Amino acid sequence: MPKTQRPQPSRADQAGAIEAKSKRVTTAKGRRQRRPHATAVHVTFRHLEPSAAIQGYAERKLGQITKFLKKDAAVHVVLSVDKYRHCGEATVKAGRLTLKAAYQEGRDLYAVIDGLADKVKRQITEHLNKIKQSRTRALSASTLLGGQEPAAPEVKSGQS
Repeated sequence: MPKTQRPQPSRADQAGAIEAKSKRVTTAKGRRQRRPHATAVHVTFRHLEPSAAIQGYAERKLGQITKFLKKDAAVHVVLSVDKYRHCGEATVKAGRLTLKAAYQEGRDLYAVIDGLADKVKRQITEHLNKIKQSRTRALSASTLLGGQEPAAPEVKSGQS
């Protein structure tokens, strides 16, 4: 039975990889900058005509959540109108994180989008804080190797 071999990269592929490594962005102190994460915002209009201004506003406001996330995100916004009531829903998917609880009503679509952005930011920060607090930290090496244990309070025997 013949062994399967991986195809060897060509010289052009190797040269491209070297150029890509050399194009990394560095700061003045020589540290590598974090690549900004992309947010794909999809806007769906229900029972109203699509507007480029409203779509651009939603993309700009909800595109700011990349500051809080460590991965690329996809945001789906559904804007609808029922008589005088303007409604909006937002779903955020980033890696294993899925938030679908942002729902906002108002008399103006711009106010609805602002409320959705605030709710999504708050939910993401609460989720990340919850994850950060649930992490258990190991004891430091000096505590383990130093042999110093926290002093227990002494119990005095009562003499009557």
